[in-house]
Amino acid sequence: MRITGRSERYSRQLFKKIKEHLDKKDHQVLTIKEFSEYAGIEEDMVNRFI
Repeated sequence: MRITGRSERYSRQLFKKIKEHLDKKDHQVLTIKEFSEYAGIEEDMVNRFI
């Protein structure tokens, strides 16, 4: 939510979409690296929001 400036619902949908793209199951976690590569945002910037 903090990175995209969008709602919690949108953020959850985005995570689900990324997991589907990476062929991950629901119980598997999404890494910062995977998120940053998909979103086109540098890992350092993502880390600043956490």
